[in-house]
Amino acid sequence: MSVMKPLELIRYLFCVHCNTDALTIHKRDHVRCLSCGYQYPNEEGIPDFRLPTDIASVDSSDLFGESLTREVHPISYSLREVCFSRMVRLLYSTIPDLKNRVFLFMGTGTGNDIRYIHQVIPFHKAIGFDISPVSLVEHRKYAERHYPDVFLGLVLASNRFIPVKKMDNTLGLVNFDASP
Repeated sequence: MSVMKPLELIRYLFCVHCNTDALTIHKRDHVRCLSCGYQYPNEEGIPDFRLPTDIASVDSSDLFGESLTREVHPISYSLREVCFSRMVRLLYSTIPDLKNRVFLFMGTGTGNDIRYIHQVIPFHKAIGFDISPVSLVEHRKYAERHYPDVFLGLVLASNRFIPVKKMDNTLGLVNFDASP
């Protein structure tokens, strides 16, 4: 897995405070909006576009990774994989030039669902959004093992305000919850 550099990543993002795309990297640890001056923290290459109300509304078990340890029944999960794979194949069989698109994953969690999508559609560039910093750190580790050929950017954001500019080469996809 190649990590998307911050300058590459912010090409796809906009400021959730003023809705402009005038973003720049400020002192390597912040993404700064040149229009309104708002600064988004950027820790370990993961910019934080969550609003204070989003952070307050997140369940603390999500933020600290307790939900990452839950077990999923193997039979229900394998059935889910088959259905998910068929749905993805059907949905994207009519979209041309998939290899040159940037896939957007909302609620990406630890990246497990993306592995199944990558097996069906061998995409090369993706941006994952999640509200949990712990999930995104785990996602980066998981991606290194399971889809090393993907150029991946990760962003902290809630599903209420996904800070993505409308671009011709992006393709959005909402992931399912992994619980049975």
